Amino acid sequence: MMNPFRVLHQSKKSRARVGELRTAHGKVRTPFFMTIATRGAVKTLAAEDMREIGALARRDAGATEPKRSGGMSGGGRGGPILLSNTYHLYVRPGMEVIKKAGGLHKFMGWNGPILTDSGGYQVFSLANKNRNPSPVLRTPSPAGRGGSNQFPSPRGRGEGEGQDYDVRITKDGAEFIDRISGRKDMFTPERVLEIQKVIGSDIAMVLDVCAPYPISKEGAREAMERTTSWAERSMKVLKHESIKTLVFGIVQGSVYKDLREQSARDLVALDFDGYAIGGVAVGEPQKEKYQVVDWVAPMLPEDKPRYLMGLGQPEELVEAVRRGIDMFDCVLPTRNARHGNLYVWRHNPPQPSLTLREGDRPLLPLRVRGSERGLRGNFYDTMRITNEKYRADFKPIDPYCECFTCTHHSRAYLRHLFKINEPLALRLATIHNVKFYLDFMVGLQNAVVEGTL
Repeated sequence: MMNPFRVLHQSKKSRARVGELRTAHGKVRTPFFMTIATRGAVKTLAAEDMREIGALARRDAGATEPKRSGGMSGGGRGGPILLSNTYHLYVRPGMEVIKKAGGLHKFMGWNGPILTDSGGYQVFSLANKNRNPSPVLRTPSPAGRGGSNQFPSPRGRGEGEGQDYDVRITKDGAEFIDRISGRKDMFTPERVLEIQKVIGSDIAMVLDVCAPYPISKEGAREAMERTTSWAERSMKVLKHESIKTLVFGIVQGSVYKDLREQSARDLVALDFDGYAIGGVAVGEPQKEKYQVVDWVAPMLPEDKPRYLMGLGQPEELVEAVRRGIDMFDCVLPTRNARHGNLYVWRHNPPQPSLTLREGDRPLLPLRVRGSERGLRGNFYDTMRITNEKYRADFKPIDPYCECFTCTHHSRAYLRHLFKINEPLALRLATIHNVKFYLDFMVGLQNAVVEGTL
């Protein structure tokens, strides 16, 4: 099978690179950002909205529109590729409905790529949401030791506490209470892949144990070893079944260098289609986030995509791309939009004229933000649109943005919609923030090719 990922350009200043990832629903240029569609929808947006935002991002980048089959996904250069969640889709609407619909793409009317998280993190974090926002995850007692060995929550709950929690990790998988039906259920590595096959995911994540922060080294080791064991079982499934989905392993180990390195070595030996760095952005200091990436990224294969899970502030993405990361996801752009927090450019960066070519064929027509000036320091602001100062401000949200919201409506109008609790406000704000992130990813690609990142 031909490698679905290739590096198109490697920076000479850092580990940053521009690549291309082929999926069953089109090619996507890396680095890219995945918009969150947890339950099969980007909150407040229709699939057609995402297609239009993606097409506009392509037009602004100077790219021609792709053919429906075999070309770039809608917006291909920086997205959009959506991220949905296995756990939530399994609970509602359920696999029977999605299977009858012909998969998630047909169910939601989306023809671009979809990555699905395994749902393990959601099982661990949501199963006890009504009881405590920071559940303790129980595992069986190690051989020769009595009592329960718990992963401490961020609040530091210790040995012997939290005995009424619904989630239990065993060697077989994650046992939980289905909060809709009230029945006991279990996610195993094999079952999670089977569910994602029914969903029709373009990229599937294996089941892992995402340890919280802080956690003892012993607890982090147990989580990492369990993740590796489940990854091995996942790979056995892939060797015996014909699955078109790309499958990624997830490196764990918390903030412990030797555990992270061991996890990376073990997973690389299994030869997944790509590799994610999990267990970051769970409460650890910023310095430790980047430190984990510095440890792990150089150990991952150059010819496989690298995915940093859950990191999403623009300045964080710049640093991660500099360290060789290709894929990102986060709720920030859509969640912030619904709360009236909008991302805006501080200035209109220069528009370079460089083009990355393969023989006579242009690969990267560069016309959008990408210079060092464009992505250095404080290159964006966050606008709180509900502030009084925008009450009679009739300028567009961002004069450098060409999204539907910025070309049709003023700051004053959007503020008015938020103030009267009009649902249209959420849609217009989300359109803008998603477009900002797609433009931003194109800017990162440009910066790599220009040699400024």
